[in-house]
Amino acid sequence: MNPQFLLKFSTEAADTARSEAEKRGSLAGMAEAATMRLVFEHALDVALGDCEHSEAVAELTALARRDRSAVEAARVRAMGLVMTRPNDDVGRCALSLLDEVLRRGDEHRRWHSQRRFDPWDVVANTRSA
Repeated sequence: MNPQFLLKFSTEAADTARSEAEKRGSLAGMAEAATMRLVFEHALDVALGDCEHSEAVAELTALARRDRSAVEAARVRAMGLVMTRPNDDVGRCALSLLDEVLRRGDEHRRWHSQRRFDPWDVVANTRSA
């Protein structure tokens, strides 16, 4: 993994994408994809850097904007990294962070009730990825 890895989306871009998608209705999947990518890429970025684990979990929870399905989708992508590169410490660290985000979000009831992410629904996930 390249240590120069940079985030492609800012929280402002994700917010803008989400509000525009809500206005247009048919573009709702784009906002979900933007949030998922933001969460996934930040988890990788944090795994590459020297950030405290609990601080990173709080950041990822905030970036998810109370959308559990975005974290679940980011976790599936991280699982794919770990499966294809089992010795990759960055992928395993990112997966661990995302697992912790899901666990803490569940414990503290931080999630909005939105669509549930189904990792086996390939068609729906392709549209939102």
